[in-house]
Amino acid sequence: MNSLTSFESRFVIDEINLYITVIAGDHTISFANKQLLNFSGVHFENINHLPYWELPWWQNGMANQNQLMFAVERAFFGETVRFDATYTKYDNTLHEIDFLLKPLYKRDEIVSVIAMGYNISDLVKTQKALTRRERQLDAFFEFSSDGYFFFLLDQPIEITRTDDAFIHELMSHQKLTFFNQQFEKILNQELSHQTVIETLFPNVKDLSVFWRDMILNGKAQFDTTIQLEETYYDEEALNTFILDEPYDCLYIRVTLVAIFDDQGAFEGNYAVVRERTQEVRNIKRLEFLANKDPLTKINNRRSFYEKAVEKIEVCQNDQMDTSVVMIDIDFFKRINDTFGHDAGDTVLYHFATLIESFVGERGIVARYGGEEFVLLLMCPFDEAKTFMEALRIKISEMIVRHDDDQITLTASIGIRGNTRQTDNIDTLTAEADKALYYAKNHGRNRVAVYADLPEEAKHER
Repeated sequence: MNSLTSFESRFVIDEINLYITVIAGDHTISFANKQLLNFSGVHFENINHLPYWELPWWQNGMANQNQLMFAVERAFFGETVRFDATYTKYDNTLHEIDFLLKPLYKRDEIVSVIAMGYNISDLVKTQKALTRRERQLDAFFEFSSDGYFFFLLDQPIEITRTDDAFIHELMSHQKLTFFNQQFEKILNQELSHQTVIETLFPNVKDLSVFWRDMILNGKAQFDTTIQLEETYYDEEALNTFILDEPYDCLYIRVTLVAIFDDQGAFEGNYAVVRERTQEVRNIKRLEFLANKDPLTKINNRRSFYEKAVEKIEVCQNDQMDTSVVMIDIDFFKRINDTFGHDAGDTVLYHFATLIESFVGERGIVARYGGEEFVLLLMCPFDEAKTFMEALRIKISEMIVRHDDDQITLTASIGIRGNTRQTDNIDTLTAEADKALYYAKNHGRNRVAVYADLPEEAKHER
């Protein structure tokens, strides 16, 4: 032990950040450095030649006693032994110590064992914190309602250019390294770590555009759809004549976030995938209710006015004729009284469907209120008159089936043509309405033109 007890050696051993003690062949303490004595809060004179099992820190529990005892015995048999243990410092604080025991030889004979301990409390705390954080992150990813995935490169790469060829090359080298279960659930497919980017979002025309934006701006976002295997409808919407768009796909929003290292090299990206099908459907339903008539599913009066004003202005600039048409179902109250209001709703729905399909691209169709409908036709006036006469005949030939009943009907039509004379939509609809009521007051099931009305009819309210 002369080499350990020399002044120079002791100075070095006392100052290094290790707890060092030497256990002699008779299992007593023959040396302890300053760090160990400070940790235990004892003087060396009080433990010199004391058996190691009588040391103060021997009282730190049966598990620690057994670890130390077996370690010492194995070291005296020539093994190098390492173990971790929790020990109490003299101030009653707990510390994690990493021990290494090695045999010391003299002429090939083990004469003592040196025990070196390193305080790893901070490391253990950090590891525990990381483990706890990992558990929290795992729980967050796995129980989140959003999908998450990471696409990373094997090695970070400096972004020196952003042309299409480079971006495609970059994307081809990224690998799916992590994804949560919700992501698989949203995509409705099983994924592997070999999945390539393009296979995840087949409905996106050019993903490289968004990848470029992500790299340049740190973040990018796009919306896409995932096709469903089965198509189904919202029965509640169907029963209330509201928007009946089929559920044939999922709407999702993907947010891409770039990952750069400390030197600014691109490492890959992670993404948040949020399913927003119900949100999109709610938005569409609100837009529908704002612009469409819930019963007939064609434009409502407010929407008609907005579209008609815009279309009339365009047509006037192009020197194109337009006509405003009012249509009213004849004796509609009699249909309600005879067959019931449900039958009346069915008649209105099929009547609107017939008009809209008949008019097609020639004009704008809307429900004006009750059993009245309004049209804006974009065609020469003579064609508009002929076209409305053909529509009147088509209406008289239609049969609406409701339960066991077959309902026939007719309609009266009023036309205000040559709208290049004015662009006031209120005036145009009012004059078309006068023509309509002239048709109703003169036999119904006929077409009347405002320009052909007697002067007294034009001035009637």
